Amino acid sequence: MAVKAQPSIYVVVSVAFQDAGDATRAIAIAAALRNLCPPGRDLKIIFLFYGSRFEYMITDAGFPIARAQPKVKGVSVAHDLEWSFPEFFGSVEIPKKFIEGQLAALRE
Repeated sequence: MAVKAQPSIYVVVSVAFQDAGDATRAIAIAAALRNLCPPGRDLKIIFLFYGSRFEYMITDAGFPIARAQPKVKGVSVAHDLEWSFPEFFGSVEIPKKFIEGQLAALRE
């Protein structure tokens, strides 16, 4: 009887990475998934990344990065999303650019 190949499991991690808490939690979750993946399963984890000072943490943990647009400075969520209290985004165009950038990065 032929052994049926296991399908690959894909995990895409997309977080803001403006502070070490976001970065370390996302990396810890991805590392736990990698460590607990059953033998014979093909687990592919990739980080969508917009730019910040925590990039080295992702690559040092052994995860690949897909660069997404728009590139941000990673100063703070409020800065990157151009918050205009009480609105979470400064304009409708900002989340639209993030979604389009994520989709483009995933297609590459």
